[in-house]
Amino acid sequence: MIHAIEGLRAHIRATAELLHKRPDNDDLKRELYAMVSAVNVMEIYEYGSHVTKYNDIIEGG
Repeated sequence: MIHAIEGLRAHIRATAELLHKRPDNDDLKRELYAMVSAVNVMEIYEYGSHVTKYNDIIEGG
C-alpha cells in the first residue's frame, strides 16, 4: 500500500504543476481533487489519518 500511496502522490505533484501553469483548467482541478481524495483514503487505512491536503497542494505546498 505504501508504494501505491507514494506513486499517487507523485502523480498528484505532477498534476498540480500542470494546474499551476493552467489554473483555469477545471478538468485538472477535478482530477487532482479525485486523486487527493483517493490518497486520503489509502493514508487513513495505512497510517490512521490522512496527511495529503488538497489546499496545500493548490497553494504549492
